[in-house]
This record gives sequence, C-alpha cells and structure tokens, in this order.
Amino acid sequence: RRAFQDLVLDIRKVLPDAGIGCDVLIGFPGETEKAFENTFELIRELPLTYLHVFPFSSREGTPASHFTDKVPQQVVKERCSRVRELGQHKRKAFLSSQAGCSTKVLVENRRDRRTGRLKGISANYITVLVEGSDDLMNTFQEVCLTGLHDDQSMIGSLT
Repeated sequence: RRAFQDLVLDIRKVLPDAGIGCDVLIGFPGETEKAFENTFELIRELPLTYLHVFPFSSREGTPASHFTDKVPQQVVKERCSRVRELGQHKRKAFLSSQAGCSTKVLVENRRDRRTGRLKGISANYITVLVEGSDDLMNTFQEVCLTGLHDDQSMIGSLT
C-alpha cells in the first residue's frame, strides 16, 4: 500500500497535471469486506484520474481457480459498482481541474460523432473536442481547455 501510494504521490509531485490511471481487480478469492474497504479508501485518497474496474473471474488451470474462499457474485457486482462510481467522480473532478489550462492536443483523424467537432487527446489523456477544419487532423495543436463536455471529455478552443 505504502509503495503504491508513494509512487502515485511522487508522480503527481513531478507532473502536477498527470493523468494517472489504475486497474482495479475486485473480488479476488479471499477479499474480505475490510480488504475491499481498505482498497476503496486508498483509491479515494489518491489523486487517480481514471480507473479500469473489473471483477475477478476464475480461469481454468490457474491457482486461483482452486481457491475455495470465493466472493459471492452479487457482492463483487456491488463492489465494482461502488468503485466505478468513485472513478467517475474522480475523472470528472480531474477534468474540471483542467479548465482554463492550455495543452498540446493530438487531433485525431476523425470527428466526434455526436458533436461533429474535431476530436483529440492530450498528453495527460484528456479527450478534447474543438471546432476546426479537417486539415488539422493528425496534427498537434495548442488548445485552451474551456470546460466539460461530459464526464469523459472537455471542450477546447484553438489558441
């Protein structure tokens, strides 16, 4: 726990705007309520920006497939839901903290289907939607992040 916590905090110290993601496995055999709550609190406390949450699933031939202290599926489902909700909150908070910042964005070679805007990605993994012509596709552009589009992306303006 301490090593992971220190690593995340050190990254944030060196790169204050870093987008730090984390894979979270829920329901490994033997995961107690106390162990889950410990993991949940650690994630809540750390400046993580996005989570990939997935339930444990037994794979034939692996040591864990023979473990007997399996976590009930309904419990795993509820725990995954809690952590995903926390992840959505952390993602939105991170995106909101970036409003007003300028960043370099790699404009992709396609537009966002819903808005028709150019779609790009910043170095810290923020999906950014901007107005512009197709000749900006596949180029790096300096963009001012002006606000949230949704819980997963931001609106930007070319600078």
